[in-house]
Amino acid sequence: MKKICCLLPAMIALSGCCPPQPPANPYANVQTKAVLKYFQGLEARSDKRLLSGQFSNFGDRANLRLLNDIHANTGHWPAIIGADYAGRGGINAEAADQAAIAYWRQGGLVTISAHMLRPHIDQHRVRRLARQGR
Repeated sequence: MKKICCLLPAMIALSGCCPPQPPANPYANVQTKAVLKYFQGLEARSDKRLLSGQFSNFGDRANLRLLNDIHANTGHWPAIIGADYAGRGGINAEAADQAAIAYWRQGGLVTISAHMLRPHIDQHRVRRLARQGR
């Protein structure tokens, strides 16, 4: 246990000594390199090292409304917006893309996902089980 207590602080101190890594994609564009450099620079900062984000919504319900409300109430914009292509009626990338592109153009970071339902499951049964707490 004593060795671990001595080794842990040394590892933490040395963890910030790694040189920045290049992008995994050698053909990454200037914007991609700038985002990577920003993330890599967070570790060396003494404050404001945490990025917060907000999930906007699924499928055709994805928009910037909630992010605008957050800004109106706090004076701050979330650093990252998240949206999901999958919605109640299946895949709808249009609304998620529009929200993501608009937020990116305003200077925000974006994450997109697609949580697909298993196609062989009866969706009515899934909803009924969810209402029953199973």
